[in-house]
This record gives sequence, structure tokens and C-alpha cells, in this order.
Amino acid sequence: MLEAAAAIIKSAKQPLIVAGGGVTYSRAQDALAALCEATGIPVGQSQAGKGTLVYDHPQCLGAIGSTGTTAANADRSRR
Repeated sequence: MLEAAAAIIKSAKQPLIVAGGGVTYSRAQDALAALCEATGIPVGQSQAGKGTLVYDHPQCLGAIGSTGTTAANADRSRR
């Protein structure tokens, strides 16, 4: 299953990680940072996921949703 998931992610034209509160609850902040650094995939954060990636990290887009940032909420299909 891991290989299948990796293949799907690898085939994505503009992948985006949406980090939620589960990242914090499971203490996976370092794993998230390592994943986005290794892949270059940007990270948006839900309301509960704020702080899962430090705000000045190159892959951090900020919050997603009605309280989110322009970068995180941008229509990625137009890029």
C-alpha cells in the first residue's frame, strides 16, 4: 500500500499536503517537515493544524479555509 500511495503522490502535478490536528496529536511535526523537505510538496494547515510546520518554513503556505492565507487558498489548477 505504501508503494501505491507513493506512486499516486509522485504522479500528482501539483500535490499539496493539508496538515490537520492529527499531526500535532501524534507528535508528527518533525516527520511532516522531513516529508515536505524531501519532496518539495507545500503544506497548508487546517485550523487545528496551525503550527504543525513553522510559519517561515519554505514549504509552509499557512492556514487553509476561511481564515487562511491567499497562498494556501489559491486555485492550484490555474498554475
